[in-house]
Amino acid sequence: MKNLLLLFSLLLIVGCAGDTKKPKSPKKEIKSATIDLTLSGEELFAKHCKLCHGIKGNLELNGAKDLKESVMTLDERIVIITNGKNAMTPFKKLLSEEEIKKVAIYSQSFAKKK
Repeated sequence: MKNLLLLFSLLLIVGCAGDTKKPKSPKKEIKSATIDLTLSGEELFAKHCKLCHGIKGNLELNGAKDLKESVMTLDERIVIITNGKNAMTPFKKLLSEEEIKKVAIYSQSFAKKK
């Protein structure tokens, strides 16, 4: 009986002492958020063009043309924004081709409606 009690005590001690590690916390799943940092044509225009063209496209500061009067095609606008003209800064080193196209498309919104 003593032996049985001793054996039972040993099994109890060994069984309880088997896992002394802290319980693992559940893994936290971190979802990476994708943030679109690209600017719209309107935002790019406001950032780079409004100083001379104005927010409505008709400020005409520093020789800037009135965009409400412009009849240029999209391709012509892209060429001028890319390479500049007269006092206008060439934007080929400042903006990507995609950004230049966005600005050109947005600049068409100033044209007088027929």
